[in-house]
Amino acid sequence: MKLNEVLEQEGIQQVFIATDAQDDLRSELQKQVKASVVFYDSANGAIKFDHKGKQAIVETWIAARADFFLGTVESRFSMSIQLERSFLGKPHRTSEQEFCKVYSAGGKPCLAPKYRHTPRRGSHREQYA
Repeated sequence: MKLNEVLEQEGIQQVFIATDAQDDLRSELQKQVKASVVFYDSANGAIKFDHKGKQAIVETWIAARADFFLGTVESRFSMSIQLERSFLGKPHRTSEQEFCKVYSAGGKPCLAPKYRHTPRRGSHREQYA
């Protein structure tokens, strides 16, 4: 599993997963991941919003500020998170990997296009870090 490979390479012990997957898929994912898994849900003390878009914004905010981000190829959320991370001054190497359409253990990682990482940092990033 690509996620476990990255967790081991980066020495990460806990992972936040932003997803709108059903509970049965979340449970299966938790069983397969070799780290502590956190979702934005009521089980973890999260606020239940009246609109799914609000939860997506919160998950985007969390992912943009994480130590490491693993995106999904062709995902609009991944694209915006990668760009936001570059505005915040996060090192590009901590945001460039993505889940490939086809996973090959130990294979060459799928990387986001360079244009998703701006060399320009946001002028007010210290206030939001």
